[in-house]
Amino acid sequence: MATNDSRRPLEEPEERTMALDSMRQVLEQRFWVNIFSLGITACREGRRMYFDAFAYSSSVACVVDIRERLTEDSSERLLQSLRDFRQLFPEHRDKTVFGILAFADAPEDIRNRVLDAGIYLARIQDGQFEIQVPPDFRPRAF
Repeated sequence: MATNDSRRPLEEPEERTMALDSMRQVLEQRFWVNIFSLGITACREGRRMYFDAFAYSSSVACVVDIRERLTEDSSERLLQSLRDFRQLFPEHRDKTVFGILAFADAPEDIRNRVLDAGIYLARIQDGQFEIQVPPDFRPRAF
C-alpha cells in the first residue's frame, strides 16, 4: 500500500467490490439512503467537482471521499467541496448533506481534526467499510 494521498486504497478488485458493497449497506442502514452512485462529477458554470461516492434519499445526501491515507489537505478539500456542494448540485439544495472521509490509514491528529469539523470517518479494511466516530460525535450538516 502506498503512503501518499492516493484516491484509491482498494488495489485488489475483489477487495474493492466487497468494500463498495459494504459501503452501500452501511450508508443505507445508517442514513436511510436509497440511491448510491460511484464516481460522481458535476460541472456547472465552469466549475467541476468530483466525489468517489454519492448516496441520497429524499431528505439526506452523503458525499464520500476515499483516501488511502488521510492528510490535512484531503480533509480541507472535502470541507471546501461540502461548502460548495449546493452551488454545483442545486437539485439537492433541500437535503441535509453529510461528508464522509473513508480511509485505509490515518494519523490520530488528522482523524481528530476531521471529527472536530463534523465529518464522518470511515475505515476501509479487509473489504469492509466501517463508520468510526466516538459516541459524542456531532455531525455537521452542510
